[in-house]
Amino acid sequence: KEVTKGPYGPVSQRLLIWTCAWEMVQDHPWLGTGWGCLELFYPYYQGPQLFKKVFAPLRTHANNAHDEILEYSSQIGTVGLGIVVLLWIVFFKRAASVAARVAEPWKPIEWGLIGGVAGMLVDNLLNVSVHFAVPGFLFWWWVGTALSLDPTAVQTRTLTLRPPVRVSGLLAGLLLVGFMARSACLWAAEGNF
Repeated sequence: KEVTKGPYGPVSQRLLIWTCAWEMVQDHPWLGTGWGCLELFYPYYQGPQLFKKVFAPLRTHANNAHDEILEYSSQIGTVGLGIVVLLWIVFFKRAASVAARVAEPWKPIEWGLIGGVAGMLVDNLLNVSVHFAVPGFLFWWWVGTALSLDPTAVQTRTLTLRPPVRVSGLLAGLLLVGFMARSACLWAAEGNF
């Protein structure tokens, strides 16, 4: 209803982003503009679009395409999109195979994880949630968990650490703590700058 009255942010902004992303695909159909480069090249493609009345009053920024197909097509081209589609085909086939073999108390959890991953992928045909920290973390956690419930893939190993390995692990841990402290000091320095 709002779109019929003129530019409406949520819809018109996506149409602008999709138009620009599609132009990127047309200019670089096979290999795309480069992984993670949609935001970099977007202003170049957006410029001519802003002369159109429907797009003129909109925000002039896009960090993602708001459509996973256009996202991958514009950045890694048709070749990359094909690899991504193949990745998801393998994931869903493998996850369904795991769901068929997993013990009964875990079966609903496995199907829930598979459904959650599918739901996020469908949601991201109009959204960008999988590209933000918390939902993206949960999404990839679900992907890994869905495959890790495979009962045939579980192996138990005993790990015995010799003293030199323990010492090097302790030193590496101390080094990481030192890096964290340095980062905290740099952050505090920025705040006081």
